[in-house]
Parts: sequence; structure tokens; C-alpha cells
Amino acid sequence: MQFGQSQEPTPNTAPEGQSFAPGMHGDPRAGLKADVGQFMSGVMGWMAAGLGVTALVSMFLSTNEALIGALVSTPLWYVALFGPLVYVWIMQSRLPRMTPKRATFSFLLYSAMIGVMMAPLVAMYIANAPNTLVACFLGTSGMFAGMAAFGYLTKRDLSAFGRFFTMMIFGLLAMYVVSFFVPGVYWYVALIGLPLFAGLTAYDTQKIKQIYLERGGQGNLAILGALRLYIDFINMFLFMLRLMGGNRD
Repeated sequence: MQFGQSQEPTPNTAPEGQSFAPGMHGDPRAGLKADVGQFMSGVMGWMAAGLGVTALVSMFLSTNEALIGALVSTPLWYVALFGPLVYVWIMQSRLPRMTPKRATFSFLLYSAMIGVMMAPLVAMYIANAPNTLVACFLGTSGMFAGMAAFGYLTKRDLSAFGRFFTMMIFGLLAMYVVSFFVPGVYWYVALIGLPLFAGLTAYDTQKIKQIYLERGGQGNLAILGALRLYIDFINMFLFMLRLMGGNRD
């Protein structure tokens, strides 16, 4: 299921007795609209659960110097750094066909992998600037909540922005590669990336809502939506940490 593609609406009528939402009959979209708030709360709940797993794993590893040393001084670091990228690329295409339990496990496993990847960074900030870490998390949470609320409530179609954001991500990836060779470029990556993923939060929230209204929660949409919003949040947090953390690398 691709969030960047428009979805064809379902017909306005359904056979008598057929329902796309529990307890609702007749117009399937009417039932879905009644349940969309509850569904979106579930999506946000799963996203929060993923963030909780990430935080627990990061905090556990970051407070153990031996584990952090073993992680960053061995080839395991490359597995921790690039493993989540490969894993999520494969997982997203398979999530709609997984059983609900397997989809949930896959999402939480990915969240744990991100926690491992972030552990050295979290350890550095805990040791040198814990207030910055807390401030960035609170700032990211506020920005995420505001953009998600906008995406949920706005009547404006954000599909065109979604296509623009997709093109921006490719440009951002190119700048990220350049940052390995040109000092200081990553600061500009963060400066562009933070508002980019804030915008994606609004777009993804609206898209998840639209797909649910049109098709219901089939294809593990709740977990897939939680994954997309989780990725938006993590990127916003990392970019904000870079901007507020000054020259820390």
C-alpha cells in the first residue's frame, strides 16, 4: 500500500446488511466516518508504543558503557546503522499481507532496532547535555501533535504536497551523502529535513484517514500508518537534536 498514490473511492452503496464498520449497515462510508476517530487513536497508540520500545532500548544500552563500546568499536555498528534501513524497506511492502500479530511484532522489532541505532547518540547527550535531549523530545512531540492535528482536521487536499515532499526526500538523501565528504553540510540537511518531515506528518495523517474512510482498516492499515508516523517522528527528533545540539556529532 502506497501512501503517495491516490485511492479510488468505494461506491456509495453496498448490499443490504454488508458493513465496513462494526455495527453499521447501508452506506459503508457512513460507518467508517463514525469510527475514524477511534481508528486514528489506535494508530497513534501503536506509534506511541513503538516510540516507547525505542526509548527503552536506547536508555538501556546508553547506560551500559561496555555495551556501547562493543557496539561502536566492532562491525556490529554497521549492522545497527544500516540494518533498520534494509529491514523497513522490506517490511513496508509485506505488511499488508502479514497476519496482525506478525505485523505488530515486525513494527515493534523495527522500533527496537532504531533504539539500538540511536543508543550511542543518546549516551552522548545524557553525558553532556541531558537537558537538550529532553527539550528536543518535547519540542518534537509538540510539533508532531500540531501537524498531525492539522492533517486530520484540514479539509484541504494535501496530495500535491505529498508528491513535492517525495521529491524533496530524494534531494535530502543526496545532501546527506555529500555531508560525509563536506563538513557542515549536515546542518543544512537538518534545517531542511525538520520542516520536511513535519509536513509529511500532516500529509501521512490525512492519507491514513482517507484510506480508512475509503477501504476500512484492511491490510494492517493501523500498523502501517503507525510505522509511517513513527518514521516521521524519529526523523524530526534527530533533525531537531542536530539543530539544537550545536557541533555535537
